[in-house]
Amino acid sequence: MSAALDEAGVSRMAYGLRVSPAADAVLDLFDYGPAVEDVMSPYPVSMVLREGVVPEPWRRLPEPTPNAAPAPSADPARLERLLRERLPGSIGATDSEITSCCRSAS
Repeated sequence: MSAALDEAGVSRMAYGLRVSPAADAVLDLFDYGPAVEDVMSPYPVSMVLREGVVPEPWRRLPEPTPNAAPAPSADPARLERLLRERLPGSIGATDSEITSCCRSAS
């Protein structure tokens, strides 16, 4: 394993093992990259971001998907009712607020 990490240029990697009652096993490997402090933790989902660091997914806009469309089973009215029920008093962001937020993160 250490040879594979050396070849990939990774000095440290966290892992988690999930075993189902049927004895199926899945090994998850986590490479946190430079945005996460090097802390020892038995929980790979515990991450401590370095001050001022923005995780990579927030630094880029999503790739355009020209043929994207809602699924035939999508029900925007039902989604709106659910959100209004669970988040009373919340208001949505305008298109310009979303665009502004995405541009400032890149």
